[in-house]
Amino acid sequence: MPMPKLTLSKASFLKESKQLAGYERFLPSLDLKRKQLVIEQSREEVEHQRLHLELETLVNETVDELPMLGNPEMDFKDLVIVKNVAYGEENRLGVSLPIIEGVDIEVKKYGLLTKPHWVDLLVSRLSRACELKIRVANAEKRVECMRNATRKATQRVNLVSKILIPHALKNIRKIQIFLSDNERAAVVRSKIAKKKKLESAHGNS
Repeated sequence: MPMPKLTLSKASFLKESKQLAGYERFLPSLDLKRKQLVIEQSREEVEHQRLHLELETLVNETVDELPMLGNPEMDFKDLVIVKNVAYGEENRLGVSLPIIEGVDIEVKKYGLLTKPHWVDLLVSRLSRACELKIRVANAEKRVECMRNATRKATQRVNLVSKILIPHALKNIRKIQIFLSDNERAAVVRSKIAKKKKLESAHGNS
């Protein structure tokens, strides 16, 4: 979108000066918001990594402790399933972030006499793994939300600091030069007119 044509006048000078003051007053708070978002984004990234590592560790420990799971004759399909996940939202620095309010996990009934004793441990691990997968995915969404907010805040800071403020300063300098040149020209014209008036007065005497 092209900038409107600059009017070289005192009124325009006052307008540009007022805009510049507004930009300079607004920039610190805008940059503070950007820095706060960067910090919150970092926290969300750390939490995502923590949950991902917890899930990875849980899977590895389960494989090590229950090597019998590798037996193809063992069928534990649908032993543990996620019935429902309740989601909500929270506001963080004006950013809407998804939160998990509850995870409903259903365990398929199994007879204590027909299943090995270690199935209880497996059920516990599978239940935790299911919930962790959901929380990892949600944490990833939260990170993405914060990254988008940080990117937009950075764009606003750059717009004000690298485009609007320099443009206003450029316009102010241009108007100042124009007004200054006009003022000098007016002084010169005044001196010339005064000189002619004096010469005319001497010629008539």
